[in-house]
Amino acid sequence: MNFGCIRRSFLAILMLFMSMSLVCAERFSFDQFYSLVLNYLGEDDLGEALDVQDLELRLRRVYDNPIDWNSATRQQFEDLLFVNDQQIEELLFYADYYGPVRSIAELQLVNDIESPLLLLLPSVLCVGEIMDSVRWSDAFRYTQHRVVLRSDVTFERRKGYESGYYLGSPFRLLGRYDFEAGNNFRAGVTAESDAGEPWFKNGGRGFDLYRFYVEASNLSKVNRVVVGSYRVGFGRGLLFGQQMYGDRLSQVLNRNLSSYGVSGYGGVSEQPTLLGAATTIQFSRFTVTPFYGYTALDADTAGGVWHSFSTSGYHRSKTEIARRSTLGLHTIGANVAYNQRYFNVGVTAYGGFFSLPAVLSSDDWSANDFVGDSQWGVSLNYGLHKSKVWFSGETALSQGVAVATANTLLVRPLGELQFALTHRYFSPRYHAFWANTSSSLLGVNAEHGASFAMQIPVGKDKSVSFLADVYKPLWSAATLSDLQMGYELRTQFQGTFSTDKILYASLRYKVRPVWYREEGWHISQSSTDRVGQLYLKFSYKVSDCRFVTGAQVNLAQEKIGAQFTKPTFGWLFYQDVAYDVSEVPLRLKARMALYGAPTWANRFYLYESDVPMSGYTPALYGSAFRWYVMADYQFKFGLTAALRIAQTIYSDRDVIGSSHDLIASSHRTDMHILLSYKIKYSKLR
Repeated sequence: MNFGCIRRSFLAILMLFMSMSLVCAERFSFDQFYSLVLNYLGEDDLGEALDVQDLELRLRRVYDNPIDWNSATRQQFEDLLFVNDQQIEELLFYADYYGPVRSIAELQLVNDIESPLLLLLPSVLCVGEIMDSVRWSDAFRYTQHRVVLRSDVTFERRKGYESGYYLGSPFRLLGRYDFEAGNNFRAGVTAESDAGEPWFKNGGRGFDLYRFYVEASNLSKVNRVVVGSYRVGFGRGLLFGQQMYGDRLSQVLNRNLSSYGVSGYGGVSEQPTLLGAATTIQFSRFTVTPFYGYTALDADTAGGVWHSFSTSGYHRSKTEIARRSTLGLHTIGANVAYNQRYFNVGVTAYGGFFSLPAVLSSDDWSANDFVGDSQWGVSLNYGLHKSKVWFSGETALSQGVAVATANTLLVRPLGELQFALTHRYFSPRYHAFWANTSSSLLGVNAEHGASFAMQIPVGKDKSVSFLADVYKPLWSAATLSDLQMGYELRTQFQGTFSTDKILYASLRYKVRPVWYREEGWHISQSSTDRVGQLYLKFSYKVSDCRFVTGAQVNLAQEKIGAQFTKPTFGWLFYQDVAYDVSEVPLRLKARMALYGAPTWANRFYLYESDVPMSGYTPALYGSAFRWYVMADYQFKFGLTAALRIAQTIYSDRDVIGSSHDLIASSHRTDMHILLSYKIKYSKLR
């Protein structure tokens, strides 16, 4: 007699009556779901994330095409972004050992699924409702076609347009087409032109950025194959890392450290992407992922060499156009991974070949910079889970036998009580072009640090967390000799009192080494910031209106030379209102924010809602009043129209910006317009 199955069945029936909030039909709206994900990952540091728009796009894709738990692959779970490697293995093990899963309520029986995930997963996970969509014979019965047109403009004219330095119009234009067939097939084409970029005159080429991809999944032994623009991520990202999200506390607690695998990319981030092909093939518990891609970079290539490249993506002037796609990079590599419930290991190797060699600049700080026309790297990632202890990490070597390593020891002795210790060491001579992992300085280079974090549950869906992080820059250049160790101390409370009431509070103190760069990435001077910050946010709902009230205050000092400046006080207050009109498919959002940040060290990052399939996180600096209003309306025939108007009114300046971006006014007004049309859609739930 299988007592495990009997126990599972009994508990599942019990929870069906006691936990009706977990059924798929009662999932959150996307806005609620997305807000909870941001809370889980730590949104108060989201301004330092690299690709906020990509986060929303990828989460919306999974939300619109929920995963069938019984047939899900590891790659599909990695697409969720907010679950880690061990949680993925537990979800796969449960479906394989106890399956078929009959109710989403069985999530409560899965090991290592903490309370926040019990709220998030039912919005993107289903059981049985979409079984037909994962059969290739029926995949194209469940199709979605979406066309998106968007335009952004700043009403106040920048100096660059008046002088003729910017060759194009002040409008940013975006066109996008996406096709999906269930969870099996996706394709997309994106075209974008930034404000100031010319069209077919003056060196223009119509839209300035073009991307396309075709992605197929669940092809027998082939988990996924991608042709076109794509991203890859393995291990901790020491060789290949997709965009990282969230703050250091969430990273240390291992909230989103899964590798992410292979995924087609149709976003508009100007960060480099691979253009080529990649596939993931399954052999029992082994997966093999070979890939090749070409990347065109903007670089100064005078004399047939290069010193640095730009990732701004702007091609608005003759100077910027002259640097466009002047440096090529060919990347070829592969990953072999073995995964099982308590143990996983993977090996990644790659070679990168530039079209021109890199040379050192004359500054002494650049002695450890990359030189030559090729890169290579190899890494070993690993994970071991036993009882309440989980150890995971990655160690990599690059040319010159330079080492990078990042490791985490996580202990959960009781319930959701957890302790985590991380260690990271990135040699100053370590160079891996596609590396992207959690760090406190400039990516995976010249840093040695350690972190300790603790999370203590204080009731259902409530916890108090603590973080201590310390790190040291490893540059030996004279221009950086005065950089001291950096550290962060932090305590945080997060509580979900109901789906309608969420409280977040954070208190932290940072000592942060900083440096300022001139054109060409040369360091001109170094400094140190000391910042203490308190952040409070309360989300609540009244009838059909959702309110978010937030406030931040900080004290900051800057060390210039041998002495710190006098402390400066920064403050921020904001109020959000979101209203879903029940009679018509109309959503309204608005924000009012007042802030005073007298120095750059006092700046605030605050995530803002934008038109669908985008996000925005401005750096708030100076003394100003900022507001925005946004509305989107869904017509019956599949058309969605959205409008967003935002304005910042400064009280401490008569001009905004500098050089060619200077606006001769104390206020700036931006408008975003979006039209989205779903040509055909078969609803899966």
